Amino acid sequence: MHFTLWLSRSAPTGAHAEITWPDFLRFVASPIVAASKDTLEGWSPVRFAGDRRAAKNVEAVSCIVLDDDSSGLSTEQVAAVYAGVAGVVHTSFSHRPEHPKHRIVLRLSRDVSADEHARVWTWVRDRAAARGHALDEATKDPSRLWYVPAHREGGSYAWAPLEGDELDVDAALVSTPAEAAPPAPAPRTAAPASSEARHSAAAKLLAGAWPATGSRHETKKALAGALWRDGWPEPDALAFLRETYEHLQSADGGQLETVVRSTYERAATHNVTGWATLSTLMDAAVVSAARELLSFDGIKERIAQLGARAEAEHETDAPAPDGLGTITWDAWDLEPEPTKYVIDQIVPEGTVGMIVALGSSLKTWTALSWLVSVVRGEPWLARFAVMQGAAMMIDFESGIHTLRVRLHKLGAAGTKGLGVICYPKRVVSDPNFWIELASVASAKKVRLVVVDSLALGAPGVDENTTAAAAPLAYAARFTEATGATVVFVHHARKDEKGDRRNTVRGSTSIYNSCDWAFTFEDVDRLEGRRRMQMLCIKPYGVEPPPVNIELSVDGRLSWFDDQPTTDVAATVGSAHDPADVQRRIRLAVSSRGSIAGYRALSALIGVPEKATQRAIRLMLETGDLVRDKATQHLYDGARDAQRARIHHVLAEAMAARRCIATTAELARKAAATPGVIQSLLDAGEVVWSAGGSSLTGTGDVLYAERHLMSRPG
Repeated sequence: MHFTLWLSRSAPTGAHAEITWPDFLRFVASPIVAASKDTLEGWSPVRFAGDRRAAKNVEAVSCIVLDDDSSGLSTEQVAAVYAGVAGVVHTSFSHRPEHPKHRIVLRLSRDVSADEHARVWTWVRDRAAARGHALDEATKDPSRLWYVPAHREGGSYAWAPLEGDELDVDAALVSTPAEAAPPAPAPRTAAPASSEARHSAAAKLLAGAWPATGSRHETKKALAGALWRDGWPEPDALAFLRETYEHLQSADGGQLETVVRSTYERAATHNVTGWATLSTLMDAAVVSAARELLSFDGIKERIAQLGARAEAEHETDAPAPDGLGTITWDAWDLEPEPTKYVIDQIVPEGTVGMIVALGSSLKTWTALSWLVSVVRGEPWLARFAVMQGAAMMIDFESGIHTLRVRLHKLGAAGTKGLGVICYPKRVVSDPNFWIELASVASAKKVRLVVVDSLALGAPGVDENTTAAAAPLAYAARFTEATGATVVFVHHARKDEKGDRRNTVRGSTSIYNSCDWAFTFEDVDRLEGRRRMQMLCIKPYGVEPPPVNIELSVDGRLSWFDDQPTTDVAATVGSAHDPADVQRRIRLAVSSRGSIAGYRALSALIGVPEKATQRAIRLMLETGDLVRDKATQHLYDGARDAQRARIHHVLAEAMAARRCIATTAELARKAAATPGVIQSLLDAGEVVWSAGGSSLTGTGDVLYAERHLMSRPG
């Protein structure tokens, strides 16, 4: 059967395996003891495209899974309802003897598609109802996550196998009308970095934040418990703690073997501390980053305990020899997402770019100004909207004193989220540099990384050979893993000989390995200022027109309007161009969530108020923006943005023991349109509760009235 395991309910990516039914029964028979189900892993009897949980990504389903939260039947009575069908029934985490709750897993004669699952589920529901057993309609969703078998410490847990034949899928389909065909599957994501490299990076990361003597024993216990929870064998957990301690500046001896052994022994019968406790003993961001590095391998180990992985037979994403990774076959009819920009029209998100110029051409000044604009969330050159977030400078050339002076002049004072590393111990031609940088970038949610420069960052590498392009290849993998954009500062040739590829000094493989590149040309040099024109020499899609940059004597970078080398109308970023204003607005609201009215938006994007108001009116009409009439705040009108706000409002209401009684109330609180809310209701993502029923998967809160809620699980 297909089995995908998720590190948590919010984990974007799971790990898939094919296991045997006896292995699954052993999984059910070994419940976890936990204080809260929020700490539990989840599972699905499904193979997902890209291992990403979403209805559109369902490729194959091996079982029908059902919830019984309201019948009051005992485990034996529930098993009797499904007598004659192969499967298993077990109590869920919210089960109490006085309020029984069960999960039922029924085996199928073959794997089914999402469409077939809906029809088979309906067939099962109708026959269960005929036996007096009502089911939760929300369980019809094949992409639903189910918490792993678990109970509270001291709580009760029971399970029972169901003896009989597998559900005959084809017989059920014959008697159930067909529904619409499922959407095309999404391509799978690339494989992660090697286990050894990920483990080493995580060990160094944790060692750097390890607490002082006094709380180290509890920290060791928490880390050992976390590894046990993630399914690590005891010898591997001990080896990882030893590797972590090798990086500590003042190791306390550790007694690591004793700590790991006692933790694993206790875990068999008692609750042990884990990631949550570890986050209270050291920097939580570091713990989160380390956990992300380790989670893939930990989940794989957990799955390996359930049974050996069988050969895959799926034709779309077939396994390849170890050296090749995953091969994606077909599934090329998916519409690609439009390009997003960290700096509108200039710096595409999740790419590798270059700034190439001769010495003293403002390339480093420009790169630093990009970093400051992104961190501050203010338009670059007061013209190009930015996607606000953290940013990093990896400096091999200037030194911290020079960078402090330049950053201060560029307005970095008072900002948060700008990190600088001068003269790192590792070089950019070392893949471990990028592995370690990824852990920091993921923890800090970095959007932009600048490396200055490529040549000094890879000492000893002949830039006239293809080896000089290796750092760009490593950076590309880094962007795949983190979503950040990487920009290399590089030197230009003095004579390009009429070929733009020759602008980039060194092997042509350097030019070929970047996604986009800009160079600089002198415009004029006068007392108190320096003017350059930034020209695209390798576009990422549509080639942007030239950008005019002026550096003043006080170190301020700005746009200049008199353009001796180009027509004013052809230059990027006219502040009154409607299309440009709308681009700036979209980027501003998508990166900030909401903006308090047109005046704040006008100041943020650097566009006059009247031009901003005109663009807002048009975008409200087209649905690109949504306005809260009470506060006049402006929100992103994209469907995914509205969907996220809707679920956030419902989750907050549930946590506060409040209910959302009408779609109008939900629309007002989530700044959402009635059409989007109705589409989520139609899709089952948002549902009406039944009067007085409990909210399965979201707690044991009871409501007396009908109300809106996010679909559990």
